Amino acid sequence: MINDSTGRLTNKLKQIYVVPFPSVVGNYGDGSFTRPYSSLQQALDHIEQGYYYETTINLYPTHHFVGSIQLKEIHSHIRIKTMDIKDTLAYKQLLSIHDSSHRILSRAVISGGIPITGWTQVNETTYSTSVPSLNFVNQLFINDQRIARTRVPTNYSDYLHYAALINDTTMARYGFQS
Repeated sequence: MINDSTGRLTNKLKQIYVVPFPSVVGNYGDGSFTRPYSSLQQALDHIEQGYYYETTINLYPTHHFVGSIQLKEIHSHIRIKTMDIKDTLAYKQLLSIHDSSHRILSRAVISGGIPITGWTQVNETTYSTSVPSLNFVNQLFINDQRIARTRVPTNYSDYLHYAALINDTTMARYGFQS
């Protein structure tokens, strides 16, 4: 319960929707079902500005890539969940009209990673792509499965190639540099 402008205790319930495809839904949503936000951060900022108690953030069931998010005390009564199937189907129909490349998952996934695309097959077991400039990478996922990184390769054609050696021993132990 919170005090409204008249000093009475109120219980504001709010549903916020996030569909992370700004090219389809735009960057200027208001969090409503018809104009969803395109990022989780927009939804968190909305809650922080209006202080909505017991808010539910409904995430479209796909990858939500975020650099970082900061949850504060004001966010302590929010619920972040994958949106209901009926809402998902409504958005899926809208998305398929514009572009069918938007991947749907069984649940929403919040990730601090970046998608790496443009893979080309080199041979039967090897694929290649150019990775954007990154400082430090410690995990690689393919189709939502974590792939073990190389140890000391004996056949360099079968492993991830390092662009440079990592001088920092901590980074060298847990990651790789592209």
